Amino acid sequence: MLDAGDVYQEKIAIGRITPKIRIRVTSSGISRITLDEEHQHCAAAQCVLVFNPAPKEDHLSLTISAENKTRITGLELSLIKYRLNTTLSRFTNNEWLIIFFLLLATLVINAIAFANQRFTQWLICTITIVFLLYSEFIFTVCLLIYLLSIFLLRNFVTSAKYGYLLTASLATSIAFLLLFKYGKEIVWGLFANPGGFDLLMPVGISYFIIRIIDTQLRWYRRESTNVTFREFLLFIIFPGTLIAGPIENIRHFYDNRLTRLQKSDYAQGLTRILIGIFKKIVIADAFLLTFLQGSQSIDIFGQSISVSADTLATMPLSVSGVQIFVFAMIGLTYAYIDFSAYSDMAIGLSRLFGYRIRENFNFPLLAPNVREYWKRWHMSLSDWSFRNIYFPALIKSQNTYLPLYLTMLSIGMWHAFSLSWFSWAIHHATGMTLVGLIQKHLPLSPTWLAWLHPFRTFLTVTYVSLGFIFVYFSDFSIALELYWRYLRWLFSWTGQI
Repeated sequence: MLDAGDVYQEKIAIGRITPKIRIRVTSSGISRITLDEEHQHCAAAQCVLVFNPAPKEDHLSLTISAENKTRITGLELSLIKYRLNTTLSRFTNNEWLIIFFLLLATLVINAIAFANQRFTQWLICTITIVFLLYSEFIFTVCLLIYLLSIFLLRNFVTSAKYGYLLTASLATSIAFLLLFKYGKEIVWGLFANPGGFDLLMPVGISYFIIRIIDTQLRWYRRESTNVTFREFLLFIIFPGTLIAGPIENIRHFYDNRLTRLQKSDYAQGLTRILIGIFKKIVIADAFLLTFLQGSQSIDIFGQSISVSADTLATMPLSVSGVQIFVFAMIGLTYAYIDFSAYSDMAIGLSRLFGYRIRENFNFPLLAPNVREYWKRWHMSLSDWSFRNIYFPALIKSQNTYLPLYLTMLSIGMWHAFSLSWFSWAIHHATGMTLVGLIQKHLPLSPTWLAWLHPFRTFLTVTYVSLGFIFVYFSDFSIALELYWRYLRWLFSWTGQI
């Protein structure tokens, strides 16, 4: 409790987290809240204020003062959404310029010496390792040691006599992922900067591990056992798929290496990169993001709807169902355009290096059901998950639907180990289960399916956008409240709620 003239100050340790902070103030007059260099006032009996600080250090300075005859009787501070810094976030503009010219020089040398596969592969590996060492030294050293270790053990993994090594190597890979993706969060919660190291989230850590696990499983099946360490290393750290996939397998990666680079390859590669840049900068960030930030409104159902992520996160009980619907639909579209843009750039860059990598999206927002949606969205991840998790679980359990939940839970936990992603996985698995039951018990003729295609597509996108709520809001209580409000609004059209 603060009386008039009182000042409350506090240092909030944030480590490497860039937070969005919500402060709820209950007072009898005017209070002033300062978080670092951002100032806001509360002149009502109760205010909910949202701060988007850009911290320059590993802590935030909070100052609260009661003005005039004000008495502050309640104060609640919570983190509603945050972005974890990755290795890419540490680079300055000048460093990015150096990286660009280094990449350009590598592409030029690769083009000139492309026939010498051994040389170009070591060149790409060396440049990528230098980049990783500069951005995340500890992680890179651990990764290289680990890659060499599992490569040396590959012949033992293929032997039935040492079958236990497969389980041990897979468990070690998963532990490696947990250590660098989640373990450092615990460390940062205990120490501001352990050992004086500036620990950041390693770039592409999830993609590193899934490529490693896939290769280990192939070695166990006696596939691709004749690759050299150079080829194995290049496949794991290949710059085209380094950050955000698509997820390749080592056999497909080398089977689709070009025998020679032609003008058409450069044209197709550059065109794909430009398409990705246009989608990311113009469509995703300059257009769709303005709606998510509340800067633009949209006309729907005869009314102008404007809603922002801040509004939904801070006042979930005050927003209407249609506002959540608009936000979820635009948010899902933004996620698709943004992610597919990165895939376009990855595919284009890989083509310039002389490698054809697989497509990752096939217009998923046009899918007529949730099962078809997952055949079109992040296809490299969904194909890998269904091949390595769903079908083995299906064979062992002889159950049609249980493997769906196991597969989607694996995908959700691969993204983030949280209640929000757990709920997202249950949502999608339930959707696919319902589709399977409907197709089994209420089959429709091809003619009816064709006539109902637009309606089915709309229902699918709506269902997927409902699950998107869990993806966007890391605060599970907020996400769950918005999810149920959205669901109740959808069913209100049927007159059931």
